[in-house]
Amino acid sequence: VFETGAVSYISKDYFNERVMEEIGENLNSIVIAKRLAREGMDYDEVVALTERVTLSEMKLSSAGVPEETELVGEFFLVVVFVMILYMTLLSWGISVQRSIIEDKPSRVIEVMLSSVEPKDLFVGKIIGVGSLGLTQIAIWGLIMMGLGFSSTVIAAELSDYIRVTAVDVVYFVAFFISGFLLYSSIFTVIGSMCSTEQDAQQLQSIVVLPMIVPIMLVFVVIQNPNSVVAAVLSLIPLFTPMLMLARVIISEPPWWEVALGFALLFVSI
Repeated sequence: VFETGAVSYISKDYFNERVMEEIGENLNSIVIAKRLAREGMDYDEVVALTERVTLSEMKLSSAGVPEETELVGEFFLVVVFVMILYMTLLSWGISVQRSIIEDKPSRVIEVMLSSVEPKDLFVGKIIGVGSLGLTQIAIWGLIMMGLGFSSTVIAAELSDYIRVTAVDVVYFVAFFISGFLLYSSIFTVIGSMCSTEQDAQQLQSIVVLPMIVPIMLVFVVIQNPNSVVAAVLSLIPLFTPMLMLARVIISEPPWWEVALGFALLFVSI
């Protein structure tokens, strides 16, 4: 082993990767120490001289102050928030569309349309279903927090990696509301055009495809959130709710880009 560095571990049981890694590290230390001793060098001294550099990751805040950050935690937080946005926007947007289609053969709608404008009816449906979706997310969040903090061990582990600030929550709610208003408006158009659920399903791909694109591009944005590509993609209204949210969590983009993203969303709605 001192000459070739090759070792075979033979067992009839399943290999535990963690155990194998520990065995390999210990064998490396022993073999390297013996090799150095043969050459008249002290192992501890060589280890001290070849100790690796510890690289700490710090993010520069808008005030110009370096702050410690956990990139893995921020990455996980972005993925969770984006997936929640995708699932809720899709499911509740389709709920608005289905609600419109189901109301078409109803006599009650004929009575309602005699006193309100169709546009007011659509806006009411969007606001009502949107409030229901936001309430559902709030319940999910409370349940997850309750399950997490019910165990101090889980809470301690999560707090080491994931830090959800009040600003992150505010941005999430803002992008959820604006994104829901945009996509539910498009689903409303589809619902108003179709008479049956089967007809609407054929047109849903027009809306679902732009929702899948940000999921595919979010990793590109995370890797370089301040690049020109990330900035341009996050300003496309159909992509803004997910990609701009990812940029806000990972970095601190210029305030005018965030404001422009909201403005373009408002105009699109």
